[in-house]
Amino acid sequence: MGSLAKLGRFGKFKSLFAISPIDIFSLSLGAGAAGQLARNAVDPTMLPWVAALGAIVFNYGLVRPM
Repeated sequence: MGSLAKLGRFGKFKSLFAISPIDIFSLSLGAGAAGQLARNAVDPTMLPWVAALGAIVFNYGLVRPM
């Protein structure tokens, strides 16, 4: 059996939130891209929040489903 089968009922849920190198890369790429795209359209005090949202959307919306 695969390694996910050994984790049990809650192990599959926990593995969704495990940090891997691809997650670090995609979060960084998403934050950088969102920050660059929004830097002229958003107030500078809101820019870190937009970058964080971009990182989450990029990672969990594009990279994780693949």
